[in-house]
Amino acid sequence: MTAFTALPATAAPAENARRSAGETAAEAAGWPEDAKGVAGTDGRAGVSAGSGADGSPSTSGQPAAAPTTSSRVLLPQGDLAAPTMTDGLRDLGYAPDVVTVYRTVAHDLAPEVVEAWRAGAVDAVVLTSGSVAREVARQLGPRDDVAAVAIGDPTARAARAVGLRLDAVADRPTDAALAAALTTVLTAPRVAPAGAGDGPTHGTTPGGDPS
Repeated sequence: MTAFTALPATAAPAENARRSAGETAAEAAGWPEDAKGVAGTDGRAGVSAGSGADGSPSTSGQPAAAPTTSSRVLLPQGDLAAPTMTDGLRDLGYAPDVVTVYRTVAHDLAPEVVEAWRAGAVDAVVLTSGSVAREVARQLGPRDDVAAVAIGDPTARAARAVGLRLDAVADRPTDAALAAALTTVLTAPRVAPAGAGDGPTHGTTPGGDPS
């Protein structure tokens, strides 16, 4: 049994790098020094946590409440982020400063991975963002005999859009939930694969995913 996790794209900055990314964003937006220390780390002090690589937000995805006065909000995010957060903030009366703090870059998969995929030696693929789903389809192509597990709804939609088989969506966008969904798929009796655009045969997710 072989299961590859395809990771042809860079991920969002890790937790321990978010502070420096936020500081860079704050400097680019002309924010004062006292705002830079929290930029990109949470939603307090008029600073947003930003968005994931495939446009899904890294927190709840929507502003929590309207401001009592016009507030300027620093919004660090990736170059592929959807306008959901920006539009939502504007609709609530905020003035978002959008700063691109990282870019998603695709890389060619290793030849042995491509060979294993084409030979039918791969049982499952884990899709951790919409950009990963698109690169799997571009570099490898859809296969009806390879199960796929998505980290969340935005990634699942991207996978269906490029014709990938989809068997499960993690209950939550975490490593543990992804592992549980993958284990369920690989240990379940084999059934006819769902067609492109069909819903997953295992699991659902109540919210978005971060990549």
